[in-house]
Amino acid sequence: MTLEFGLLLLESFLLVATVLLLIYGIYEGKKRDHLLREVGRFTKVLTRQEYFFSLVDAMFGAKQEIIGCITGTPPSGDDIPMTRNIVSAIEDMAGKGVSIRYLLPKFPDRLQIGVRYTKAGAEVRFSSCLMVHNIRFSVVDERIVVLGIPESTTAFPPRDRISSLTYSIFF
Repeated sequence: MTLEFGLLLLESFLLVATVLLLIYGIYEGKKRDHLLREVGRFTKVLTRQEYFFSLVDAMFGAKQEIIGCITGTPPSGDDIPMTRNIVSAIEDMAGKGVSIRYLLPKFPDRLQIGVRYTKAGAEVRFSSCLMVHNIRFSVVDERIVVLGIPESTTAFPPRDRISSLTYSIFF
């Protein structure tokens, strides 16, 4: 076997590997598009107020546990009554034996919400993780996810000036 023949075999092998990777890339791209379409079928974009209504509704449907990560910003304006509704839902669900755990950003101004949720019966922890600062979500009984993404971190246009984009996903 000469050097030229060895290089020709190597080149042929690399060509076959490249073609297989291209075919796999096309296949994977089609599967990814299919997955995004399926997730889109179960996703609904909501405004900020709709997010809170969806959250409270999902909380009242809880049977075992509610796990969440929230921004915990002090409420103002329209958020004050909604925060009261959430605290009331936490009290009701904790009274029914539902385990409620929340993670909040580690900032002094977020302590107010943490204390209110703890008094209502939730277990609250604080974290300095960046995800806690940019996203809010609640998982109810491992089947309903209410996900809120601030409009500054999305490519979607806001539906109104004070809204944050929120997704409610039902499994």
